[in-house]
Amino acid sequence: MPRFLRFALLLPWVLPAVLAAATAVPMPTSGEWPALLMGDWQSRGYGHRLRISADGARLYHFTSIAGADRCWPAEEDDSLLAAVDRYQLGGEGRELSLFGLGEPHPYRYDRLSEWPAACEQPAASDIRSRFQHFADLMQAHYAFFELYQVDWSARRAAGLASLDDKSDEAALFAAMQQALQGLRDGHLSLSAEVAGEPRQVEGNRGRTLERISVAARAAGEPAGPARRRWQADLWQAIAKEALGGEGRMAGNDFLQAGWLSPQIGYLAAYTVGGYAERDFSDPRGDERVLHEFLDQALSDFERGQARAVVIDLSLNHGGYDFIARAFAAHFADQRRPVYRKSPADALPPYQTELWLEPAAGQRYAGPVYLLTSDITVSGGEILTLALRALPQVIHVGAATRGALSDILEKPLGEGWVLTLSNEVYRDTQGQLWEGRGIEPQRPLPVFEAGQAPLAALTALRQMIERDLALTATAARATPAPAAATPPASDHRAGAGDSRR
Repeated sequence: MPRFLRFALLLPWVLPAVLAAATAVPMPTSGEWPALLMGDWQSRGYGHRLRISADGARLYHFTSIAGADRCWPAEEDDSLLAAVDRYQLGGEGRELSLFGLGEPHPYRYDRLSEWPAACEQPAASDIRSRFQHFADLMQAHYAFFELYQVDWSARRAAGLASLDDKSDEAALFAAMQQALQGLRDGHLSLSAEVAGEPRQVEGNRGRTLERISVAARAAGEPAGPARRRWQADLWQAIAKEALGGEGRMAGNDFLQAGWLSPQIGYLAAYTVGGYAERDFSDPRGDERVLHEFLDQALSDFERGQARAVVIDLSLNHGGYDFIARAFAAHFADQRRPVYRKSPADALPPYQTELWLEPAAGQRYAGPVYLLTSDITVSGGEILTLALRALPQVIHVGAATRGALSDILEKPLGEGWVLTLSNEVYRDTQGQLWEGRGIEPQRPLPVFEAGQAPLAALTALRQMIERDLALTATAARATPAPAAATPPASDHRAGAGDSRR
């Protein structure tokens, strides 16, 4: 599933995921569920129950807090089941792992001996019960109360105290909104309709987009269109000014390639997906388009003898994790671990280590400068983690948004929807970047107030040119070898080579 639609501290004894990709079985192309999977299942974390029968699979949501079990059916078109492409059965048929498209991270289920009665009972619909339901979901699944220093028990009590039998949906929304104050999470949101009007609590947009929103509202303009227009104008300015109108766009114009200078290649990604279909409905097509784009761009850089490459994610809004890894694979020289993820709400806990395999096509192993900003979010941050795991990558710019978890979506009834973060992502050093954003190794102002929109690219080009000049000076100062040796390989990698 697209990430943008995607315990702060893990215990030291968290077990690694038993990943046996070779034994994971593809789902039948017929769409029918295998007979050996039929029965009732409950997930570890994520709050899902699953009924599989000859008629198909039905997904339910559940919470179980203080002995109170709540259970309700998911929407018919739930994308979680639609995205399953592999399964693995273990524990003598009592344990089931489901895998999403392109992902080794399992959604783990345990077989139930009987179907919970709560799943067949209608949910209470009074205002206080609806708030309790919302509070239970947050308590059961949200991973970062400690990170944001929020006492959820106190928030729950205050919300319930503010509601009574006479409270209406406006009061309910206000209580939920108040409970979410201070949780500056880019993936935490609340959508509702109150008295026929849409209401929303949006996740943290970051300083840059919030500044544009404030300016738009001050001018009497809608904030959303103003943000989109500013970003679209900047994306086009990159093509026309930074690349001199000689670059190339691909993937529904979500990808750009060109030359920042005669010796510096440039790549930019506005999303991590949507390259085949703008609605992100063809992820395998996205992967194919991405590989074709990077193969051509890196071939162009090789022919042009690029001495460095910029990967610009400063406007990246996210997408698919596996597409992020596919992108980074074109810069990998060998198999490497890049990050690990775990559902914070799973008992017993488990985690998955994600690895990067070198791409089969064109690769580049020379200096790479990765540019990010506080707009860089979600799948863009996963791409940032994957690239930072490579030794030749230098991360410059501003810290990312800090919303790495996949998005867990939970319906609240009456068309209301809560999205939240229940997963913990850590880099290869065990570092948690949620909330604060992934900090660059070499800070550089990006999209600061009063700064020209393309100023960061100009400063980055000058930084790289200084680095290249220092490298050339150091090379000239190095004494020549006493004996003749074969020519040293350069840093351009072609198809099938990590270095040549």
